[in-house]
Amino acid sequence: MNILVVDDDPVAQRIMKMFVEKSGYTPTIYTDGPKGLEAALAPDAPPIILLDWMLPGMDGITVCKKIREAKPKVRPYVIMLSAKHGKDEIAAGLDAGADDFVSKPFNVGEMQARLRVAKRLIEYQRELLKQIDDNEVLTQRNSLLGELISKRQGVEAPKHPLPAAKPVAANKVVEHKPTDFSDHEVRYMLSIALLELRLALQGVTPRSRPPEFSFAEFCAWSGLMIPEHDAWVDLVVLGETQAAERLFESSLGRKPHSETETAGFMAEMARMVAIGFTRMLRVRAGEVVQPLISRALRLSISTPPVPTPAVNRSYDLVIENLPFRLLTALEPCTKQMMTPGAVHALDYLAGPFPPKEMSSVPIFNEGVVMTPRFIEKLLSHDVAVQQGECVAVRRPTKLARYFNA
Repeated sequence: MNILVVDDDPVAQRIMKMFVEKSGYTPTIYTDGPKGLEAALAPDAPPIILLDWMLPGMDGITVCKKIREAKPKVRPYVIMLSAKHGKDEIAAGLDAGADDFVSKPFNVGEMQARLRVAKRLIEYQRELLKQIDDNEVLTQRNSLLGELISKRQGVEAPKHPLPAAKPVAANKVVEHKPTDFSDHEVRYMLSIALLELRLALQGVTPRSRPPEFSFAEFCAWSGLMIPEHDAWVDLVVLGETQAAERLFESSLGRKPHSETETAGFMAEMARMVAIGFTRMLRVRAGEVVQPLISRALRLSISTPPVPTPAVNRSYDLVIENLPFRLLTALEPCTKQMMTPGAVHALDYLAGPFPPKEMSSVPIFNEGVVMTPRFIEKLLSHDVAVQQGECVAVRRPTKLARYFNA
């Protein structure tokens, strides 16, 4: 985690740089108030600020007030530093918007503990913001689904008849990868899934090589986990913005109001494709889990590169006479036993914690997706019982983590 240090004293700068680095953080240092304020309000601003009171150009009190007035999406944790010790000065710093006030010189151990408090609060804030964003996405998608349900009341038969399904025996022994579907099966699964969105699939053509992400302006993802096969399946639908907007209009009978609405529709299409694959995979491979919600984003020059998966199949699609592409990637997703400190956000619990042999009442049940707060709870339990218990987890693919970062 980055920490912004604003201090004009060269000696104090060197001391703070060493302290921040030895405490496990990355320092970014500025020497005056205006530049420090600009850095604090930048899109990639460090979430923790160590702000000196006395600064050239603009004192720390004013800088802190302006940060609070700006109301950035992620509220930075500001620790005011000063040689002042008076109660009135401490009150003035806190009233200006500082979260903490530390008098110089400070005790190293105490200051490190204060930074840990700041880090916890920033992580909680980020988790809460992500939950709010997810709720907004789900609310919008539920609204779209409501429209779709009303449209489906008078849905017409697809313009192109669906291919007949090939029966698959439930007790068939799988001698190949569970995602080794025939072209016929892929067409059938996609046709059924798209019919739920009032869309007709006109063509499915296997590609000899995986599609490049540069082809797409919209990229929609959904992920499936197959526990019995220790496998994770990524499903990605790629398309241009104009095609995505026209598909939205074909499905809902109106134009999208915003790019966000188009992205929500594409994410819902990826979810429906995943449901189509799930039906067939359950016959072939047993239990199938969709641990993370489907996502979609608009790719641009500023978008971080999408990690390229080990693609096993890719297809050119024609949906409502519009070109799209689908890729499926199958990667190992084995159960791993880890100490709580090695667990990452988005890891999927592959068993209850603590295990049944250690506790009849688990803190977390199997299937929970880890968040920073949940990981902290694991760590607290591990310290409390001093047993060094391991956690059974499955780690999503790079592509899954990319879309859920």
